[in-house]
Amino acid sequence: MSPAAIETWISDNANLLSGLAGIVTLASIAAAPLFQRWNRSAHAGAHRAGSPPLAALPPLPTTPAQIMPLSSAADGPGAIAVMPFDSVTGDPKDAYLGDGVSCEIISALGRAGYRRIAPRADCFALRGKSLSIAEIAQQLSVRYIVHGSVRHSVGRLRVIAEFVDSRTGRQLWSQTYDREPADLLEVQEEIAQAIAASLGGETFRAEVINLSPGTVSKTAWSLVQQARHEYLTSIGPSSIQNALKLARQALESDPNYALAHALVGQLQTDLVSIAASPDPAQSRAEARQAIEQALAMAGRDAEILMFAGRVWVELGEREKSVSALRRGTELAPHDMMEWGWLARSLAFGDPSDAAEAYAITKRIIEIAPEHPNAWTWQLFQGLACMNLERYSDALTAIHGAVETSPKFVRGLMALACAYGACDQPEQAAEMVARALAVNPNLKPEAFVGYVQTLSGNAKTTERMTHGLARAGLLVA
Repeated sequence: MSPAAIETWISDNANLLSGLAGIVTLASIAAAPLFQRWNRSAHAGAHRAGSPPLAALPPLPTTPAQIMPLSSAADGPGAIAVMPFDSVTGDPKDAYLGDGVSCEIISALGRAGYRRIAPRADCFALRGKSLSIAEIAQQLSVRYIVHGSVRHSVGRLRVIAEFVDSRTGRQLWSQTYDREPADLLEVQEEIAQAIAASLGGETFRAEVINLSPGTVSKTAWSLVQQARHEYLTSIGPSSIQNALKLARQALESDPNYALAHALVGQLQTDLVSIAASPDPAQSRAEARQAIEQALAMAGRDAEILMFAGRVWVELGEREKSVSALRRGTELAPHDMMEWGWLARSLAFGDPSDAAEAYAITKRIIEIAPEHPNAWTWQLFQGLACMNLERYSDALTAIHGAVETSPKFVRGLMALACAYGACDQPEQAAEMVARALAVNPNLKPEAFVGYVQTLSGNAKTTERMTHGLARAGLLVA
């Protein structure tokens, strides 16, 4: 089916899209043959379970020029944005539900190799803004918008979903679904398989089964969404510990849930990196085991690869981190988050890696200067400049990041390093004092150790942190 035929089919057969799972399946089906055509030679069958380990896969190209906004993508089916579903509930504990539904749709599209989907962070950044469908589409460079709401009451779950063509303003479908909460994921999967069978026979039905995220446990899914909500909306060690507890409970409910394993890995390394783990060696061991499990289950999922890249570098395995993130950017070339984390890992490498990190951050900041994570890209750019001994540029970039996130402790410590390297010891001391006021455990010596872990190279660590010693802020 050609791209034009796909769009015509969507417009002419809107009534067939009979459920929230249906829109996920339709996009997956539309993307599957395109994905096979674009990627058959290097990645045939890559999206299925049981893919080979990263080391066995061919290398992928990684030039910053590949980072393109959706509006510059090659011809194909219209780009889609899945907006955060509103959580219409009286219980704050259910706030995660709307975000979770949106994330699941985005993940399903990605698993099918559908590349023209707006990144989650870009969509979520527009939450609460009074924008029309046309304005949302213009800002995100997409054609189709999926949005809706979720209401959870005692024993019932109601999902209202809409699929809109922004060019015509036509509502392709809109429907309300009332379900038992415990049956939500199972019902969605059954609907998806039924629609796939009716459209493309057993071949497409089998494709949907192969693309299943590997869990039918609503309990596990709910716990992971709660953990992510806790982690993203709160700050500090207590929120990480709470999120970790929820992620572990998810694994007790469903040990085969790759995303739960990946989340445990990230949370454990986060605790170590902010000097808040009661047993760093145990946290690292659990993180390693968790991310290896996640990769074994879903090694072709771009989101899992992003988690892996974040975890591996925190464990001192920078090359593994870069490998995972390069693969993630190939699978999701429009996801600025994936590129940003790749830049972070490259920033701690040799000068050529640091130069690539600088080029990547420069490009993604140019593409998405208002992105909610743009401040982290400024920080990573500053770290790359520190490694390249461009300390004045580093100071400018990191200062911009800290202005946006003034309580991010590692950002404050990095800014202290930059001030010290620029012979401004008083400002460096002020940044250290601000950092210790937020987290007394992450002392300058601990930050130097953190950089050493990520770089694995004493000379790199010296280039990036010598400003602390220069300002007299390290204990002899």
